[in-house]
Amino acid sequence: MQDGSVDVRWDFGGMPKFAQSTARYAVGISHVRGENVIRAALIRVLGRGHQMVCDPIRGAYAALPDEAIGMLARNTEELKFSPSDFSFWQADLADRCAQLANPLIGRARHDFVEPLVVAVDGIAIAPTQSQDTPRSISLCDSGCLAASTGITVVDDFSAADVVHGGSGGPVMGMADWILFGDRSGIPGQRNRGVLRLGPSVRVSIVPSRGTRADPPEIVCIDGGPGYELLGRVRDTVLGGNAFDSKLAVQANVVHSIVDEWCNRLSDFRRSRSTSEDHSEDHSQVVETLVADLERRQDQSSITPAQWMMTATEFLARLVADAVHDCTPKSMPIFELVLTGEMHLDGLLQNRLGRFLPGITIRSGAMTESTCSTDAVAIAVMGLLRIDNAIGNSTRQTGTAKPRSLGRLTPGRPSNWNRVLLEMATAMRESMTLKTAV
Repeated sequence: MQDGSVDVRWDFGGMPKFAQSTARYAVGISHVRGENVIRAALIRVLGRGHQMVCDPIRGAYAALPDEAIGMLARNTEELKFSPSDFSFWQADLADRCAQLANPLIGRARHDFVEPLVVAVDGIAIAPTQSQDTPRSISLCDSGCLAASTGITVVDDFSAADVVHGGSGGPVMGMADWILFGDRSGIPGQRNRGVLRLGPSVRVSIVPSRGTRADPPEIVCIDGGPGYELLGRVRDTVLGGNAFDSKLAVQANVVHSIVDEWCNRLSDFRRSRSTSEDHSEDHSQVVETLVADLERRQDQSSITPAQWMMTATEFLARLVADAVHDCTPKSMPIFELVLTGEMHLDGLLQNRLGRFLPGITIRSGAMTESTCSTDAVAIAVMGLLRIDNAIGNSTRQTGTAKPRSLGRLTPGRPSNWNRVLLEMATAMRESMTLKTAV
């Protein structure tokens, strides 16, 4: 269904019995910091809670105005807006999200089912690193979005995590487990690493789903700067032209630069607490590395192809070093699944395979080519909230008490009643004291 014109047909014979239930739909809307678009995805799910299986149906995206991109790139310390300006942008971005979501809601109605929720993530101003209780500030008015779509909105996934001592993110680890966890049923440890290639790189280590009913412990690894660095290198040495792996692979890696850049990042990491989020730190590292690149360009005859090959090698080595250093011995990875930007890039897969021998490297492309992995994942997180299912883990965010994540904003009464019914159905039956003992 590459063009979105063919519907997915469920193979019920090959599905687990718990998944042979009525399909439910959800819409996810996501923004990745640094991008100039918001992305949405419609998903269809069988099963409930941690036993659900997911299928992406259709994706969409919409461009953001420069003013909104600038605001989403700031943090709360830099927030200097008047209340009227802030309210305007909350309503404006809610309207843009509604325009993106409504066609997907209409697509679900073709199957005579309406989505239960619209889940939103990333459309917020990030907290500063110095805050004792890091809380992001949403720039999408959930009330306006619920009124415009008629669908219940789930957002602010980090709040419950922060309240219980967590860092507030990353919030998609449990969705990675549901989407990419191994379901082969082969005995033993079959852990996968899910690599998200965004402005920075993160790896989620997810255990097998074959025999597990309880929520797992998800391990999230910070892999360093991602395509933010590659984009700056491209703009500097290629004049903004597209990166071509076929051109880069013809050049040699400048290993001395890779070694120096890796040492710089290692020194920078050692100066920071391992419990902090490093998204801001990566921006500083990128500026340092780009300044070094510009200086070297004036002093050497390194070709553009060599620079792109060197930058790709650096990225692959960063990921491999992070995986080697941070993977628990009890959770060895047998496969690394690439998602996000450059997940189909053969050169990057080849270099990762060189640094990670014994680990299979593959793309985790969604079934529908227009579906963003992050948008699909946040839609899954929205359904986990409706199912009262745990959405984080101690290893993932540092939370003291794993909890269901997300804030609910009711849609129109008929939709809200469906949501309440789903929540009631998902609640565990109470036990008498005699039975519990």
